[in-house]
Amino acid sequence: VMKYHEIFDFLFPKRESNNIIGTINPKNEIENTVIFSAHHDSAFEFNTFYYLKRFGQITINVGYVGVAIMFVAIILKLVFFLLSIEQPVLFLVFGIIFIFFIPIILVYLFFHSYKPVLGAFDNLSGVAILLGIAKFLSENKNNTEIFPKHTRVYLISFAGEEAGLRGAKRYVKTHYNELVSNQTTIVNMDSIAKRDFIVIHNKESGIGAKHDLVVFETLLEIAQNLNLNAKLLPLPFGATDGAVFSKKNIPAASIGGLNLKEELAPYYHTRNDTPSVVEKEALGQFAQVCTEYLKFVDNQS
Repeated sequence: VMKYHEIFDFLFPKRESNNIIGTINPKNEIENTVIFSAHHDSAFEFNTFYYLKRFGQITINVGYVGVAIMFVAIILKLVFFLLSIEQPVLFLVFGIIFIFFIPIILVYLFFHSYKPVLGAFDNLSGVAILLGIAKFLSENKNNTEIFPKHTRVYLISFAGEEAGLRGAKRYVKTHYNELVSNQTTIVNMDSIAKRDFIVIHNKESGIGAKHDLVVFETLLEIAQNLNLNAKLLPLPFGATDGAVFSKKNIPAASIGGLNLKEELAPYYHTRNDTPSVVEKEALGQFAQVCTEYLKFVDNQS
């Protein structure tokens, strides 16, 4: 579950949703493709984040440790049973450790509610940037300095990100050969709120994805040239749609305004995620990073 596998899907009801895709073709022959993406679904409120704040984030990491210890204990118990080895002291220690984890288990029982948050920050902010890119390119389609000459642009709002990156997974599965043959790169946007600040993710540890060096270093350089406070950071838990592409070795990176390594924003997956937390200047700055990246790719054609 923590790695976004779908082995337990049969236990849950199915729902249908849709990816929304816009296409902007270049002036001349298509030589490569850039995808700018976000997602339009929002999460159920995380009670642990709303009530426990930063401590709620810590409980997630402690829970991961607890699962790992339990797995080791089960394996050892099985091995010792098969070898007829008695180790009562060892398993007494494991029992004491499990007692310690009982409060964490109770927290997990009430981890999230069944009330979705508004999702302005996560992630209608990203969708708004996609619309802004479309508007900007449309208004400048006769400007040879701005409109792409050889690079096709896809603007994709994925469904089901909060339900396990489902929309991105289905898209990559369906279009994998096309993505590879068209020399596609992806810039995924997720959770933007504050101006003058951008996080560029080089990897997403929770799902085991490493983003493309050329893509994230180019984005970092662009952000720095725009005088933004740019940080190159891993995403310590959770995942973005960009990770789906990177795990399939399609060049991608994710950018946003969420620094989970150092802090927990009070509006992340809580009822505080309202339009008032999103600064419109931040949306413009991220759109500019994307259009500059598009210009960079097109000039390489």
